[in-house]
Amino acid sequence: MPRAEIPLIDGPVRAAWQRRDLVIGLLHDERCPPCAAARRLLRTRAGLPDDPELALAVFTRGAPEDAHVVERLGRAAQLPDDVAAILIADRFLELYATLDVHAIAPEALGQEVGAWAEAVLLQCGECSRMPETGAAATEVRPG
Repeated sequence: MPRAEIPLIDGPVRAAWQRRDLVIGLLHDERCPPCAAARRLLRTRAGLPDDPELALAVFTRGAPEDAHVVERLGRAAQLPDDVAAILIADRFLELYATLDVHAIAPEALGQEVGAWAEAVLLQCGECSRMPETGAAATEVRPG
């Protein structure tokens, strides 16, 4: 993951990559129903752990003001330019999951993001072994 200043949903712009675990939305605009649902999910933190160590950020694909960050994060996650995804990463820049927003039903997306976020919060930063949490064992990556 790139080291960048990330504007957080719940706070000011800061170098979040070195301070907190991250859930980052790279979403299409509000005209896209799955992305609008994902954006609401992230803004309300529905299904996500209530932990101050978990930072949330949402960027819009195609928005000029987000272009630089979207490009860098998309490249780091090996995403095609048009794929909307939610990335889950830890404070050590390790990317744990890339969830394709269009491939997961909106009602299941919150559970999937929540399970991954919980797993990242619980994992050991020194050995990077994931605990047994019930989180999905595979990443959802676009073809």
